[in-house]
Amino acid sequence: MVPAHEGWAGRRAGPPASEPVYRPLLAGRRGEFEALRHLDPSTAALVSPVIVLSTVDRSTLDALGRLPAGLVPAVDLRAVPHTPEAEPARWGVPVVPVVGLAEGDHRLVAHGAAARSSAQRAVVRLPADRSWTGPDAATAGLERVCRLTGLLPEQFDLLVDAGDVCCPADVRLAESRVRRLLEWARRHPWRSATVASGGMPPAG
Repeated sequence: MVPAHEGWAGRRAGPPASEPVYRPLLAGRRGEFEALRHLDPSTAALVSPVIVLSTVDRSTLDALGRLPAGLVPAVDLRAVPHTPEAEPARWGVPVVPVVGLAEGDHRLVAHGAAARSSAQRAVVRLPADRSWTGPDAATAGLERVCRLTGLLPEQFDLLVDAGDVCCPADVRLAESRVRRLLEWARRHPWRSATVASGGMPPAG
């Protein structure tokens, strides 16, 4: 498959045949929703997009509602203020919430409600950059996420975000950071683990 928006793409390691194998990170633009909407059923079953939303309005909810049956996207709402309108459980559309370890208490509770009302799972998105504070802090953060969402570790898909990787030096730096984070991740019974990275080629 061709990498998605701005070169971002995720790959799961060794998924069961019935599980999605492509997890693109998308910016929630109209063209991206249209592309997803036109996937045939066999392809849609293999795709589990993570849609990063900057706003939640009627057109966004309509676009989510028109996605193919069986394609349940994950939605990342970190750029959207936490209001009742930004709580996915209220949308009437099945989605998988994306959470961070430093997410606020109220949003984690709301994301837990959304997960339990639809797909029974959520995505934990972790940046593999210098904000990584070590295994002990990460474990404490995961325990807090589980407590506030009411979900078990095995109900979480782990998404390790390596950021932009645009040259060999970036690859070397990202690889060491990702390996360190995945070493921690092996301590926990994740539903799946995906590493995402991306970069645009030089213009011209």
